[in-house]
Amino acid sequence: MGHVDEAIAEYQEALKVQPDVAECYDNLGLAFLQKGRLNEAIASFQRACEIRPDYAEARDDLGNAFLLKNEVDKAIVHYQKALEINPAYAEADYNLGVAFRQKGKIDEAVAHYQKALQIKPDFEEPKKQLRELGVQAPR
Repeated sequence: MGHVDEAIAEYQEALKVQPDVAECYDNLGLAFLQKGRLNEAIASFQRACEIRPDYAEARDDLGNAFLLKNEVDKAIVHYQKALEINPAYAEADYNLGVAFRQKGKIDEAVAHYQKALQIKPDFEEPKKQLRELGVQAPR
């Protein structure tokens, strides 16, 4: 059994003992994502969000899982919820930019890449996306 499989088993055992630990569901979801088990990842992230509705990271992770399933509209909803919870969450702004770019909404994508860089100026991924789009990164 690989390390990710072991982690999944350990998270599942921990949740049997303490079934209301949102962080454990989020980590379980991340492990499922690593294994490509998207539906199980989504269910885990959704449970984390049910337990802790203010858990911005789990919302962002849920968005990532939907994006991997090419359910871009659902991903956008969860990135936006993550940003409602934490407006200074640079990764959620970046991910929202990726989702908007996939939908062909380039202006919205650029705005979110730029916002991510305002929050976290050393964040390389939005810089790369802006370069690909021929847009100057904010200074």
